[in-house]
Amino acid sequence: MECLEHICYDGCTHVEPYDAAEVKRERTPCGRIATCQALQVLIRHFATCEKKVRGGCVRCKRMLQLFRLHSYLCHHTDSSCKVPFLPGLLRLLLLHGTIS
Repeated sequence: MECLEHICYDGCTHVEPYDAAEVKRERTPCGRIATCQALQVLIRHFATCEKKVRGGCVRCKRMLQLFRLHSYLCHHTDSSCKVPFLPGLLRLLLLHGTIS
């Protein structure tokens, strides 16, 4: 989760926060978190995968699992969280009584 938040809030090499202004950033591998590069690859795949629409992509299912796990752990109760899908996912989980 730390790595997901690092990418979505701080931006890291090839993946930037969705609301970040265009900045020139050094494009070298991140040494801060060991799994950062692998997660960036997964995020880029998720953004472009056509199979996820039909629910047939294992990588996309894994990414959705990470988003869901983050939604359980996130302390942002409003829409200030920069992790994709969080506000909608939180509403869905509240609706189904999965979280309180």
